Amino acid sequence: MDHAGTKSHGRTRFALKQYFSLSSLLCTVLTAVVLGWSYQHLALGDLKYLAEGRNIALTNAFANALWPNFATLVDDHPDATAEVLRLHAQEIHLQDLVVQHMKGTEVVKVKVYALNGVTVFSTDPRQTGEDKSSNAGFLAAREGRVASDLIHRDTMDTFEGTVTDLDVISSYLPVRNDRKAIVGVIEIYSDVTAFVVHLEETRRIVIGIVFGLLALLYGLLYLLVARAQGIIDRQSSELEASLNALELANRELDHRVQERTQALNETNRNLIKEIDVRRAAEKQLKLAAEVFDNAKEGIMITDADQQILAVNDAFTRMTGYSADEVVGQTPRLLNSGRQDAAFYATIWAALTSEMHWQGEIWNRRKNGEVFPEWLSIAAVRDEEASVSHYVAVFSDLTQRKAAERKIDHLAFYDILTDLPNRRLLLDRLQHALTASSRTGRGGALLFVDLDNFKSLNDIVGRDQGDLVLLQVAQRLAGCVRASDTVSRPGSDEFVVMLEDLSEGAQEAATQAEMVGEKILGRAQSGLPACQLRASQHGQYRHCPFR
Repeated sequence: MDHAGTKSHGRTRFALKQYFSLSSLLCTVLTAVVLGWSYQHLALGDLKYLAEGRNIALTNAFANALWPNFATLVDDHPDATAEVLRLHAQEIHLQDLVVQHMKGTEVVKVKVYALNGVTVFSTDPRQTGEDKSSNAGFLAAREGRVASDLIHRDTMDTFEGTVTDLDVISSYLPVRNDRKAIVGVIEIYSDVTAFVVHLEETRRIVIGIVFGLLALLYGLLYLLVARAQGIIDRQSSELEASLNALELANRELDHRVQERTQALNETNRNLIKEIDVRRAAEKQLKLAAEVFDNAKEGIMITDADQQILAVNDAFTRMTGYSADEVVGQTPRLLNSGRQDAAFYATIWAALTSEMHWQGEIWNRRKNGEVFPEWLSIAAVRDEEASVSHYVAVFSDLTQRKAAERKIDHLAFYDILTDLPNRRLLLDRLQHALTASSRTGRGGALLFVDLDNFKSLNDIVGRDQGDLVLLQVAQRLAGCVRASDTVSRPGSDEFVVMLEDLSEGAQEAATQAEMVGEKILGRAQSGLPACQLRASQHGQYRHCPFR
């Protein structure tokens, strides 16, 4: 056939015989070549094994007969040069002895190595003194193994002269002493040229025989394939008949498809309804996204491994980090260092058991500022009840904390003078009494009143009166130590509490009087239309305590 197939009624039939002819011919040739080379490879392996066995026997013979002579060279080599080794071998006629033992064998060269790899003897004297310490065969023999290699078509200097196109097997064999210790290495080159030539001739004969057998087999197979081609042609005709029947079935199927299409149209209408439902869900998702983006609280969403997936604009405003800077990071990016590991362990314990935690925490902004926040964390489960996400919502408590501090300050300090009020004075007095009873040191309370202060307010006005109170407060604070307390419990009343006075009552009273005199002298000067009220001790009242 001239083509890969024949056409019948518009359909192409497969031409089995042509494909078989090309492919099987190539396989026949390739099989013959592979078998021939395989035979040669196996035969060379057997040759190498047999030659290695003969080399071992020759090595034992050389070692038994000549090793005492070799041993002298091995023992002398550390300090001997190549020239010295050659002269020594000549003196003991070692070359002649080796040649005598090599006669009648296939051995063409013998070399002896010391254990450090130096060639102490060679039938080719020029190789005496060479260093073979890195040679793989020498290293194997020094470790107690026999190593052989086939050298094909080489040129070699033997004791009979230079020989070209030589096939030799080189074997490295260890030499052992009476105690089985390795004392040296012998390398023997055996000539196997004739056997290799015989192998090549045999390989050509094997390839010819195999090719002939395969050609005969190819002829038989071709007859079988030709018969198979006839069967294929008959089956193709039957297949065409089946295809015609199939076309009729297809027309029937088209009718059924129309009916099925009507059913699918109904399914599509149901699908449209489902799409409407999904669109409504998408609107809900869009609304949730709007809430996420426009929420005043900072929102952070992470996966189950705490990798940040999304943050909103409020998060960026509060922390200073943009979404690009935190996505892929973990919340540890905001760690302020004020909470220890136990604090965070408590959070994760609550998330594990209750799926929710909320409380106050300190975090750090991008600029390094530490700020308080109220944090709420919720764990989100997937369909398999495994945690898939964490949602954290937080608000900045900085302004609230400042307001709380201001409220606390107003609760314990006078609004006008910023001095401790009656409540804080009583608290500090309680602490002072406790400290005095513990240390034994005395203390005193000085009560200071401004006379005619109401008349001053009526004459010059409340603003000027407030300025007088501020001046008095500043002067009183300047008359005492930082550890003492100046308080304003009433409108024109001041109380000075002195702590850590002397342990003796009289000396403590003297110290209190000195402070009182100082207060009277500094506070009275320059005050308009009012003065400090004089009482016992002249200008002030004091009450010692212990």
